[in-house]
Amino acid sequence: MDKRRVSPDVYEWHPRTVLVPRIGMLVTRHDANMRLILPGRYMVRRSRTMGRMVYRRVRDMERAYPTGRN
Repeated sequence: MDKRRVSPDVYEWHPRTVLVPRIGMLVTRHDANMRLILPGRYMVRRSRTMGRMVYRRVRDMERAYPTGRN
């Protein structure tokens, strides 16, 4: 069988700018829901359990990691 190996880097948060609105999984401080991802700055990573991209607003990441660990 041909097994694709995924780089572990895709599971880490990376900055991304969204230019075109899209439907995606948006993670907030309280929950994660499928929502409309509006244009703007986001942190994005691949979900290990769902296999799809997960978005988080940059300002939420700055609140979660105020020491600059993001």
